[in-house]
Amino acid sequence: MNIKPLFLVLLVTGMFVSCSNGAKTASETAMADSTDNNIRIVNDTVSAVYDNYITLKDALASSDSVGAATAAAKLTASLKKIHGCENTALISDKIGRTNTLAEQRADFTNLSSDIIAMIKFTNLATGKIFVQYCPMANEGNGGYWLASNKSIKNPYFGVKMLECGEVKEEIVPKNPKL
Repeated sequence: MNIKPLFLVLLVTGMFVSCSNGAKTASETAMADSTDNNIRIVNDTVSAVYDNYITLKDALASSDSVGAATAAAKLTASLKKIHGCENTALISDKIGRTNTLAEQRADFTNLSSDIIAMIKFTNLATGKIFVQYCPMANEGNGGYWLASNKSIKNPYFGVKMLECGEVKEEIVPKNPKL
């Protein structure tokens, strides 16, 4: 009996299973945020703002300054479509024009304040949006951000302290279906 073919099949199967079930990188873990919850915002323009904001937050959580700059540029474009969001668009544009994580994260605090206020007053049709907080952000002054699930992916410290923070509030549909 020749056991080489059987050994080869087991070896290849073992490699496939171990590669597909391996640990996620910090980037993969952070990027999972936007796919875990069935969030639907009624207004398409506000929905685009939220999606671009989450992409920016995920890039910062992954400590990806180039990805954050790209996401901020898209967020700026979507914010410019909403009357009254001119100042928020300026903050987002500033984030998009720098590749320094420290500067991007500092400006992310003010950006998050504005986006949180917008989302609290929008019509959420399905899902939950989580307002999260890290007391250590901004040199101990704290910082808030939005997330699509309860799992903490800290944009202020990224891979250094990815899970530092807590859920402070849940934004839910105002008129849930019975």
